[in-house]
Amino acid sequence: MRRLWLAMGALALFALWFFLPRDDVETAVRIERRAGLDLVAACNRAAAEAGAAERFSAADVLPARLEEAPGGVVALVSALEARRDGLSCHWDGIEEARLTRRR
Repeated sequence: MRRLWLAMGALALFALWFFLPRDDVETAVRIERRAGLDLVAACNRAAAEAGAAERFSAADVLPARLEEAPGGVVALVSALEARRDGLSCHWDGIEEARLTRRR
């Protein structure tokens, strides 16, 4: 019985280690991926409401930048922007996404 509990504990520790983020960069990548998916959804809603034929995908999302502020705080800096076929979509994460045509 004791071996079973030890094995279950070891398995739980392994699972915890496996799923925890490795470092700040990995955490930023996860946040950026999620933000990109939210951006695509917001831009596609805005495009549908505007009657635009274009639909955005994850490949249209412009990459974000990581910048370190004084004190060692790392910030994910992005305008949350996607571009496809001359159409730009900007989103602040709160208000509705804004579409603009590029020339």
